[in-house]
Amino acid sequence: MTTNRALLLRSLAAALAVGFAVASCSADGDEQVGTGPPTTVPAEQSPRSNTADAAIFEEACADAPPETHCGVTEAELRDMNLHYADRMDFAGDPADAAPVVGVVRQRLAPYVGTAAQPSAEDVEAALDGLDSVQTSTNAVRTSGTAFAVAVDGGCVFGSIHDGELTVEIGGYINDGGCLASYGH
Repeated sequence: MTTNRALLLRSLAAALAVGFAVASCSADGDEQVGTGPPTTVPAEQSPRSNTADAAIFEEACADAPPETHCGVTEAELRDMNLHYADRMDFAGDPADAAPVVGVVRQRLAPYVGTAAQPSAEDVEAALDGLDSVQTSTNAVRTSGTAFAVAVDGGCVFGSIHDGELTVEIGGYINDGGCLASYGH
């Protein structure tokens, strides 16, 4: 039963992630991708029918609290869906990335200690000329204006929020690149 539940939770998280991706990629929600009419596979030709899936789900989740999805809360589902934004380990030499950290700190120094919140465009302009600059005001798990710059083996990334500058060295995010934003 534990194995079925773990498999079901992974399937549920994957389906949720695909659903969010499809919903966020459509311009107006009414567009149909592809050509020709949609096709439906009859249940008897499917590898597994909805009835079989429902039976597995009901058996695996019989003891789960009713306000959850098979024992997983909405918050836990959201956290699972955000794993695309998790950062890998830095694969480069921190000594090689240190000069880039210094340049980033120097260029963003005018925003430190001020009440003015820089826009993503302001930060991008300040970091112009560095490798693969990314900026966002809606970055995952980050307040303020976030930024990231590619370096050998990973990223220099951080944010400026309420006049405080944070700069770190780390690996790429699981989704690729250096900066994860909501609704990408």
